[in-house]
Amino acid sequence: MEGVRRNHMDTLKQLLKAADERRRHVRVPVEIHVECYCDGQHARVLRTLDLSESGVFLVVDPITMPGIGGEVELQVVGTLGGGETPPRVRARVVRVTDEGVGLEFLP
Repeated sequence: MEGVRRNHMDTLKQLLKAADERRRHVRVPVEIHVECYCDGQHARVLRTLDLSESGVFLVVDPITMPGIGGEVELQVVGTLGGGETPPRVRARVVRVTDEGVGLEFLP
């Protein structure tokens, strides 16, 4: 029985490693404050947990956000290096956890 359990754990580890290797873009742990606009509500200031070229993870009570497939708009709080206003970026909810939501940037 112990051998079967060990084989299952080895298989799980291999699957997790393969899934991580398939990731298109590297996630960078970074805390940035962003304004989040969803469902016609006023903007809420949230913080990021990590960021990649294709998306971002926001620390938020997931019950206050749209479900998977829902769309939001994000804008970095403040100004950019040259004093420009940051653009608003559309994103779709692709992952929900107890810590928050993973968003994929949309074109």
